[in-house]
Amino acid sequence: MEKHINKIKIFLLLLFLCLFAHIFAGCSRNMILLGGNNVKEGGVLVFGITENEPSFINFENIDSVKSIVTSIYETLVCFYPGQEGPQPLLAESWEISGDKLNYIFNIKKGIYFHDKTVLNAYSVAKSLDILKRKERIIPGSQNSVYKISPNIKEITVLDDYKIRITLLAPDPFFIISLADLSASIRKNNSSSNIDKTIASYPVGTGPFKIVAAKKNENIITDRFEDYRGKFPHIERIVFRFIPDTDAGFLALKAGDINLLNVNNAVTVEKIRKSNKFNIVSGFGGKALFIFFNPEKPLVKKKELRLSVLSAFDRANFANEVFRETPVISADNFPYLFRFTGAGSKISYNADFAKSLLSELDNKNPSLYCYFSLKESRPDNDNIRIMAEKYLQEAGFDFEILASDQLNNAKEKSMADLVITWHNVLYNPEFCIAAVTGANFIENFYGYEKSYSDLIYEALTTSDQEVSSYVFTQAETLISEFLPWSPLVCSSEIYAAEKNIMGVKMLPDGRLDISEIWLNK
Repeated sequence: MEKHINKIKIFLLLLFLCLFAHIFAGCSRNMILLGGNNVKEGGVLVFGITENEPSFINFENIDSVKSIVTSIYETLVCFYPGQEGPQPLLAESWEISGDKLNYIFNIKKGIYFHDKTVLNAYSVAKSLDILKRKERIIPGSQNSVYKISPNIKEITVLDDYKIRITLLAPDPFFIISLADLSASIRKNNSSSNIDKTIASYPVGTGPFKIVAAKKNENIITDRFEDYRGKFPHIERIVFRFIPDTDAGFLALKAGDINLLNVNNAVTVEKIRKSNKFNIVSGFGGKALFIFFNPEKPLVKKKELRLSVLSAFDRANFANEVFRETPVISADNFPYLFRFTGAGSKISYNADFAKSLLSELDNKNPSLYCYFSLKESRPDNDNIRIMAEKYLQEAGFDFEILASDQLNNAKEKSMADLVITWHNVLYNPEFCIAAVTGANFIENFYGYEKSYSDLIYEALTTSDQEVSSYVFTQAETLISEFLPWSPLVCSSEIYAAEKNIMGVKMLPDGRLDISEIWLNK
C-alpha cells in the first residue's frame, strides 16, 4: 500500500512539474512576443524635426523628413542592413523580361491602408501613375526639371495583385528608384467623419497612421493596429517641427522632446560635450560628386579624368570644407555607393596628378568647371575655394562657370566637369544629363552595355553571394572609365535621451522606427 502511495506522489509531482514547465514556457513565449530582452511596449515618443513641414500632397522636399515619411508610407522595395540590393516590401517578388523593358510585380496580399481599404494592384498602379506624371527639380540644379520616372511608358494591372510596368528604354537602376521616398505608395483618405486637416494627408500602409496635425507645428501618429510588418514598440509618435537645431537642443535639454535630428556640426559638438544624450549617426543618402561631361573631347582622355580625381584629398576636403554640416569622407563611403557605380574611389596624390597631365598632348589643359550647388547650403563657398585649390596645385588652368551663367542647354554643355550633390542610391546618368544636357548613353566611352548587364544580374539574383560578386565586377568595370566619383557623402545624426532605446539607422539614412522603445 505504502509503495502504491509513493508511486502516486511521484506521478503527481511529475505531472505538476510538466504543467509548471508548460505554463512557464507559455509565459516566456508571451514575453518574447511582447518585447523580448526586456523591451517595454507602449509610451509616447516626441521626435524633434529641425525642418519645415514638407508637402505630403506633392511629396516635395521629403528627404529632410525621411523618418516621418517612412513611418507612415511604404514603397514596393527597400534596403535592409547587410543585404545586397533592394529587398521586397509591399512587393512580394518581381520579374524582368528578356528585353529589360517589362517589370512584373506581385503585390503582397493582406496589406491595408490606414483608412482600412485593401492594398491591391489597382491602388499601386494609381499611386505610381501619379508619380510618373509628376515633375521634380533635380537636387542642386537651378533650372533643370525632369519627371521622377521619365522612362515609364505605361503601367498595366494584370490581376488584383499583379502589375506590369513597361519602360521606354532599359534602365538597370529602375528597381532601385522604386525605393525612393517619392515612390511611396499612398492614396486619398476615404475615411468618413475625420478632421479636414487629417483628410488632406494621403494615407499609407506604414506602421503609424496620422491622427492629428497642425501645419508646421506637429504631426501626431498612432501605431496602426492592422499593420502586417514588424509591429512597433512605441504606441504614439509626436513629430514636432522646430525652427533650427539650436532651438531643438534647448528643447531636448528641457525634456520637451526625446529625440532630435541634428543637421549642424557645432550643435553636435555641444550635445557630445553635455554627455547627457546618446548620439547615433550614419549615411545620409546624398553625396557631393564630380561628374565628367561625356560630350567633351578633353575629358574623354582617361589620364585627365584620373588626374582630376587624384588631385582631391577627400579626407581633408571633408574636414576643411564642412565645418557646419556633418558629412562622411568618401574614403569611407558606405556599400550603397556600389549601386550607382560610384566605386571609383581614387587615392589622393598631387604628384601623380601632375605626372598624368605631363603625358597629355596639351600640357596645360584648361577646364570649365560648373558648381551646381544649393544656394542655401552654408558650405558652398568653401566647396568652391577648396576645389580651386586642389586643381591649381595639380597644374590645371580652369574657369569657374557661375550657375547664373548657365541659362540654357548650350551654355551648360560648356562644362567639362560638374561638382554637385546627388542621391547616391539612384542613377547618376539622370543628373549629368540634366545638368550638362549630355546624352550619356550614346557618348560615354561605350561601357554601358556590359556594366548594365552586370547590374541587371546583381539585382535579379536571390543569391546574396552571387549578387555581391557581380556588383564587385561592376565596380571594377566602372573604375576603368571613371565617369564620376564621390568626394563626401552626407551624414544623418540623431540625439536621444538616455532612456530611448533601440535607435538604429537603416542603410539609406532612415531610422528604424519599429525598433525604438522607451525604458521608463
